[in-house]
Amino acid sequence: INQLKLRVSYGVSGNQSIPNYQSLSLLGSSQVFLGGTRIAFSPSGLGNPDLKWERTSQLDIGVDLMLWEERVSLSADYYRKTTTDMIFNVPTPTSSGFTSSVRNLGEMTNQGVDLSLSVTGGSADGFRWSTSFNTNVNRNEVTDLGQRGTFFGDAGSGHLKIGDTFIVREGEPLGSFYGFVYDGIFSNEQEVENSAQPDARPGEVRFEDINGDGAITDADRTVIGDANPDFSGGFAFSLGYKALQLDVNTVYKYGNDIFNMNRVEGQLPTGGVNNFESVLDYWTPNNRDATVPRPTRARQVQFSSRYLEDGSYLRLQNVTLGYTIGGSLLQRVGAENLRLFTSANNLFVITNYSGYDPEVSSFGQNELAKGHDLGNYPRPRSFSAG
Repeated sequence: INQLKLRVSYGVSGNQSIPNYQSLSLLGSSQVFLGGTRIAFSPSGLGNPDLKWERTSQLDIGVDLMLWEERVSLSADYYRKTTTDMIFNVPTPTSSGFTSSVRNLGEMTNQGVDLSLSVTGGSADGFRWSTSFNTNVNRNEVTDLGQRGTFFGDAGSGHLKIGDTFIVREGEPLGSFYGFVYDGIFSNEQEVENSAQPDARPGEVRFEDINGDGAITDADRTVIGDANPDFSGGFAFSLGYKALQLDVNTVYKYGNDIFNMNRVEGQLPTGGVNNFESVLDYWTPNNRDATVPRPTRARQVQFSSRYLEDGSYLRLQNVTLGYTIGGSLLQRVGAENLRLFTSANNLFVITNYSGYDPEVSSFGQNELAKGHDLGNYPRPRSFSAG
């Protein structure tokens, strides 16, 4: 044992990722026609002079261990974070002239474990190697929302009418998707008659009757997914022989759901916009095993688990191959060594997600709308040498 260290820490901090000017009543610009085009200003946000800092209290207990001439290094941490006075964009009555306001509301906990392990091999005949692995398991829970208890929301879906897509409720994680449970497509009249949707037609979407009352209503909406992963982390290794060095780095995430908002538009056969090629497999009396409902003129979609996908992935983040040249020739010009390298980023991603990129966050720092994919530009693959 070369080192054994036990650590305990506790602290309180604020959240510096809150956008500026959230406590103020802001103005937004628009164009109007008053004897010509003019720029007009009108209220765009409801101010809250009582807004204050979020407070996060964190306890961390950890251990660091190094063994066998520091060739094996292990670090393990347990943490528990409690956030109070959370800043939410809370829905407000439309009679106020606004749809939401920024408020301090409730309490949330995050607790989990961070593990990291690295191993360095010995050097023999110019050969060397090292490897490292890390993983994080985090569990999030909203523990208090005051008198409100629950509220719903949506991240905004362009010109489509989808309705609420997420729920914030005590006992559930932040980032919970809320909607109907998709149960396939009605293939014939008999299936419609035996269902909780007697007004449906063959070729339309079928939902599960969660409460068993024989009708599909808002009471059948439930938590259908979670944008938070079960665990995430990365793996890396280095392999060297004399002056040659190869470094490989991967990252992964497992168990999170993604709301593929692009599929809502791309698989809606209304004839209004371009569609995905998969929309050609729509329901007809001659294609009863279709994956897409029959074409309609409706622009309103009931949010359901139909549009949620597994966001798990393994990404080869970086591969770098280098060669180092040294010797008296370089020393004559005042240099100790010269390194030549070539590098590739984002070589491939292994995932079942049908979108461009499973590592997506269309609404940035909006913690309520995690796991939403609305037209995000995919991460590029790049190559370099130097």
